[in-house]
Amino acid sequence: MTTLQQPVLVPDVEQIFAKAYGIYERSGQFAVHDAVGRGELPCDGWHYCEPCEIESPIFANACLVCASELRVLVGVKK
Repeated sequence: MTTLQQPVLVPDVEQIFAKAYGIYERSGQFAVHDAVGRGELPCDGWHYCEPCEIESPIFANACLVCASELRVLVGVKK
């Protein structure tokens, strides 16, 4: 008999960015970085964010701190 695993539930992307914004609003940019480090927010990687002027956590092709899209962050023109 095969046992089926329960699906992993991923929070809605909007909910993740809303949580990140709440952290930013209460405690600032580095609090979002710390939340990623603690595993409270998902992160696909870190890239330099021009609006933030620092390497920032990226999720769903956008900066978790300011929500700028990744293509803007890496200097690709629209």
